[in-house]
Amino acid sequence: MGKGKLGYRSHRAMKEIRNFVTLKEAVIALLLLFPGLLIIMIMSEYVLTLHLNDCKHQRILYDEGFKIIFLQLSMTFIRNLYNGTMKNV
Repeated sequence: MGKGKLGYRSHRAMKEIRNFVTLKEAVIALLLLFPGLLIIMIMSEYVLTLHLNDCKHQRILYDEGFKIIFLQLSMTFIRNLYNGTMKNV
């Protein structure tokens, strides 16, 4: 019982968040997210290929580096989204 004001507030906030995001919504969000990320990835690769077509020896370096950075960013984003939604279910 002895939670104190702050504990009670954070507990209430968590309850509100839990009510706000249901499992179904989280799944729908993930399903909508993946094709979007895929499209962005394909487009960025296409643009990069066009941009770096004239400097072929540098292309591999740029392409791989960009792909790795983009993958890391997208995975971090998905992980945060997943953690944020699944912890509250």
